[in-house]
Amino acid sequence: MDNASSFADSFCGEYRVKHILIKPKISNNMSAEEQKKADDEAFALAKKLIVDLENGANWTNLVRNYSEEPISRLRDGLIQNFIRGYVDDALYAEVLLLPDGRFCRKPIKTPQGYHIVLRVKKNDSLANSELKKEENELEKTNETVNVVNSIPV
Repeated sequence: MDNASSFADSFCGEYRVKHILIKPKISNNMSAEEQKKADDEAFALAKKLIVDLENGANWTNLVRNYSEEPISRLRDGLIQNFIRGYVDDALYAEVLLLPDGRFCRKPIKTPQGYHIVLRVKKNDSLANSELKKEENELEKTNETVNVVNSIPV
């Protein structure tokens, strides 16, 4: 196995997948009615973002402005280790149905919230040049994270 293939296997998993995560603003002291309202609002926002994407909105801008998953947000929504058993079954099932380059047409509910997923490619079809680009982007992201982590609190 060459370095590019091992990078894909170790970082991206079976598929190269990006997502936007919208979390309901729920707390333990909320009533059931308030929790449902917060969940409905998160679902509505996720649906709105899908409509925005269908109308040509920029994926990167939506990830930066709306996704509530901080690590993947730094990587344009890229989910690390997208492997069956490692990610939620609902996400995995949706990605299997999507063709490469397409995003889901409905929000996917998981315990974390509502996801909009984009299946970039199945990893065995990635070209070496794309893997090199991802490797370089990952190195830059890791450098940024290291700088942020070194700032005294």
